[in-house]
Amino acid sequence: MKTKKEPKVVDYHDFVSKESPASDRNKWMIGDWYINAVECTKCGDIPRSRNRHDYRPCKCGAIAVDGGSWYLRRVGDLDGYIERSEKFADVGE
Repeated sequence: MKTKKEPKVVDYHDFVSKESPASDRNKWMIGDWYINAVECTKCGDIPRSRNRHDYRPCKCGAIAVDGGSWYLRRVGDLDGYIERSEKFADVGE
């Protein structure tokens, strides 16, 4: 029985570090969020969105993230997660 391979998702962490300035991030079309992730309070999984349209649910499906470095989208149980996202070092609150 063949298993379906998940497509390779480009991860902007392969190109920049948290300290990378906006000028470097702009070359790769990377937004202001270094980490776009949540921790599910039901299953403990920490899904992280790795690019703009990378929708990632947690293991139990209660919460999902999307948006990569561009925006923080949360889908599901909006009271059932702990925010784990971080902005790049040069981006203000």
